[in-house]
Amino acid sequence: MTQSHVSVPVPTALFVELVNFLGEEGINLDPVQTVSDAINYWIENVSWKKHDMLGGPSRSDQGYSWKQVFLPHGTKIRMKYKGTMHYAAIDGDEFVYQDQPMSPSEFAKQVASGIPRNAWRDLEVRKPSDTEWHSADVLRAEATGDKTMHEHSNKFSEVPGVGSLPNSNAMPINIDDLDKLPGTGNKKIGASPTNKTWVEWITQAISELDGSASLEDIYYHIKLIRPKPFTQQWKATVRRTIEMHSSDSDNYISTYPDLFKHVGRGKWQLRNQ
Repeated sequence: MTQSHVSVPVPTALFVELVNFLGEEGINLDPVQTVSDAINYWIENVSWKKHDMLGGPSRSDQGYSWKQVFLPHGTKIRMKYKGTMHYAAIDGDEFVYQDQPMSPSEFAKQVASGIPRNAWRDLEVRKPSDTEWHSADVLRAEATGDKTMHEHSNKFSEVPGVGSLPNSNAMPINIDDLDKLPGTGNKKIGASPTNKTWVEWITQAISELDGSASLEDIYYHIKLIRPKPFTQQWKATVRRTIEMHSSDSDNYISTYPDLFKHVGRGKWQLRNQ
């Protein structure tokens, strides 16, 4: 079957340039067929390298938005854990560690062998324009104008005998033993006032875990930030409180604010994220 053709206007100067190029390179191809081949190549490749073939924002315009902090393409991120420094980077608009895209909290948790961490406190950042590393929580405080964020997340480093947790080589400390350290009394350093409700503790925990976390991570983080005592049923209380404040749950109470969103098996996020 004979193929039909359509005439596509190509600037004469461009077509002549193509003919001359083929001759100079010793390429024995029909220039008309070369144009057709170029169109086929474009169709086959544009879907996976749109930036190169369609243009658009340069890499320097791309970046990763971590809450209020924008990290431009090329930004380096590091975290020290048990004496070893681990590095991630911003590639385009993704946060990448070991060739895998993830969130800052996932990076911190993976480096810490699956133990949930406060990424704002533990990570240091160096943007392409920086000559020094900066604490992530300092960048957040600068972005929001709230210096108390930095002061709060640094309170753990003030505990005698602990040092700066992100960079400490000290032996791991049991969460339940934090209040036994010298000078801490019966209240954990960094804990908020004891008159906060469970809803407030849960909201704080999820927020400090980048707005989304599993129940196990929420439990762990609450033990870090909430003063004792804890009842034997406190985890069930946390789970029930989340469900009563989530329209995704059968246990939702319609007169309560709809605060939490179920985003997977045992995983919750703040609904306003």
